[in-house]
Amino acid sequence: MKKKIIGIALAMTLCFTSLAFVGCGKKDDNLDGPSANAKTVNIIMTSATIPPMLAMLNTIDSNNQTYMWVGRQNTIYSTDNLRDAYASVNMIEQWSTASNIPKSVVNSMSQYVSNTWYGSNKDCKYEIYVTDYGILSALYLVESIKIPAAYYNIHMLEDGSAAYSRFYVDDNYDDATEGKANFDANLAGLNSVIASMRNGTYTAPQDFSNYQYSYVASTLSNCDYYLQYPELLVSENEEIQDMMDNGTMKLVKKHQTELFNGLTDEGKSKVKSIILDPALDAIMTPEEGKSKVLMITGTSFTGEGNDLNKDTFTNGENCRFEQYVKYLVDTYGDEYTIVYKGHPSWGLLENELESSRWVDASRLNGLTVEQGRAAAERRVQFFNDLGIRILPAQTPAEAFIWAYSDVLSLCGYDSSLYFNAPKENMLAFFLNSELAADQDPYSKLSTLNKMLFEEGGQLHNDNTFFLDLNYIAEHTQTQG
Repeated sequence: MKKKIIGIALAMTLCFTSLAFVGCGKKDDNLDGPSANAKTVNIIMTSATIPPMLAMLNTIDSNNQTYMWVGRQNTIYSTDNLRDAYASVNMIEQWSTASNIPKSVVNSMSQYVSNTWYGSNKDCKYEIYVTDYGILSALYLVESIKIPAAYYNIHMLEDGSAAYSRFYVDDNYDDATEGKANFDANLAGLNSVIASMRNGTYTAPQDFSNYQYSYVASTLSNCDYYLQYPELLVSENEEIQDMMDNGTMKLVKKHQTELFNGLTDEGKSKVKSIILDPALDAIMTPEEGKSKVLMITGTSFTGEGNDLNKDTFTNGENCRFEQYVKYLVDTYGDEYTIVYKGHPSWGLLENELESSRWVDASRLNGLTVEQGRAAAERRVQFFNDLGIRILPAQTPAEAFIWAYSDVLSLCGYDSSLYFNAPKENMLAFFLNSELAADQDPYSKLSTLNKMLFEEGGQLHNDNTFFLDLNYIAEHTQTQG
């Protein structure tokens, strides 16, 4: 990589929008700051947590100019480090608390792409990385400025377990009878939308979220779908299975940890500098006399299994999650330093709370915003009283695994973060209801985690246990 020109920070207020773009340049045959001379440009439009990580892991070692929007602000620890890490990057600084991709972002990006590259350089190529359910936002971008299909590729990026649930549960593509009919109906819908974009009759929504089109879009000539475990998608419908086997559906294996391990040393260092606060090193170091760090991962209000008893959730009395935490402190507190990382949408730190779902009435299943905020503040006090440090919720959990795997153990509610958890790091899964006496505990997990962790699965660990209230009662009695 050629020598960096110590950056000139460029702030542009564009006439067509009030959004700010900030960039820095590095000389390269393909680069001259944000200019029309680029041969290839990476365009990244990613919400949620896994998609921006997949996009970064696939582009950080490239020398392409990059234009980026990341919906969750705190997924990125340092935007300065991000700008410095890429050969040339312009980042749209409009954050969103929603998981969808706003039309305002897509409109601004399409205008910028047209003004900066496509308007004066019709030979420029575009590699577009988009959250899987945002496929229409990527198509809308290129169709709005009439970029020919031969000049762009779209890479849809898995958004965790929902991608696999879509295949098996929502669309039933695995079903011998209905799978192909459902696929054909969704493909017809996608083709109709594309046609309306091209003939000028399409009306874009305020936010793009179209999961039903992700798998069918992978059959388009210049579109593929990045999945961490495509090999676990199996259909009893012969036509669907044939499309996966022969590449008609372009499902590409892109596992985050494998991608990270495949980066150059410089690329790995860049990724960690972008997403991990150096201050976390001290928190993730075992305390004196302890050998490991136990990271408890959280979930949503309803995910905790408290939705039938809101009073329990707000006042903490017999709250399921807090009983789990107390059990872990009593059982493992002498051996482990214990930390907590919440769901990215349910952050507890001061700079996270007001944009979190703790204060979003639509997510609280009947609680008021005031009750949600009070419950969050009480939860913080609960952790403080037990000496448990709270980690930034929007820092990708995978980054903790990459940086601290030698001392880290994991436990918490079923989550896509465990797709990247080495099986030796898994301690326990939290359940949001009790197991029946004859129930397979793995049946309580999401579709993909069930496949990965059930007996014989790739991540199966004989020592991993399932924590419910019955387990606590039994093992507390045993210990007594």
